[in-house]
Amino acid sequence: MIMINGVVYGLTKLYPDPRLAERAWRLRRPDDYGNPIEYDVSVNSQWGHSCTCGDFVYVKETGGGACKHITNLVEDGLL
Repeated sequence: MIMINGVVYGLTKLYPDPRLAERAWRLRRPDDYGNPIEYDVSVNSQWGHSCTCGDFVYVKETGGGACKHITNLVEDGLL
């Protein structure tokens, strides 16, 4: 498990095709109704970091940094 901004996420290591990503994780948490929300976060030496969350797309389009999922996984040494 990992805590991001006070929210606890389940953390599952993924084993992607090495041509697509060197490391990858699935983060999972329940929404307000108990339904699962999942984000896949990965790193590739050619393309950099990637996350399936909506914030990643927004941050990428506006020229900002990384989403909170990537930031926290990098800080914890997982990506």
